[in-house]
Amino acid sequence: MHYVVYDNKRMKKLASDLLRIFSMQLAIVLILTCLVVVGYLCRKRILITYHRWGIQSSLKAMRWAAKPTSGEKFRRQSERLTGHQKALISLGYLEERTFHTEHIKMNSPQTEKIFAEFRERYPRASYTVSWGQALTITDRPERMPTWEALVRKYDVPPEEPGPPIATEEQPEAAVVPK
Repeated sequence: MHYVVYDNKRMKKLASDLLRIFSMQLAIVLILTCLVVVGYLCRKRILITYHRWGIQSSLKAMRWAAKPTSGEKFRRQSERLTGHQKALISLGYLEERTFHTEHIKMNSPQTEKIFAEFRERYPRASYTVSWGQALTITDRPERMPTWEALVRKYDVPPEEPGPPIATEEQPEAAVVPK
């Protein structure tokens, strides 16, 4: 029979090596646990940042794909952009509102006035507008009251010319009977 004899020096080295390995593994587990906890606590912020970057990336790719020969790439990037936008809406970062208007149409002067006034108030704001049966606006929730006010302000019948107003040069305005 053959016996292995360990001396005290080898045992101490083995114990210190095992302790070092165990402490490194424990440190790695603790670091990973902290990352998971921080990720869970900050998941909304992390997801918002991810989807905002996704929108920027999609828009950049759409500019590159906006060539006559790359319609499929443009469509894919557009779908990707819509996906990121819907995710931001579900996270509460963006809000989508639909306005059923009577007098505002897609290419009407009122529409141009709404956008001009909005850009004057928020020059660097980013928003999305779509037309279908109604006007749909996607923007930050804190700017939605401005959109509501502008739509209410400009959703009026176009001004019709009235009877001429009397001036000093023309003392009496001609009134045409109906």
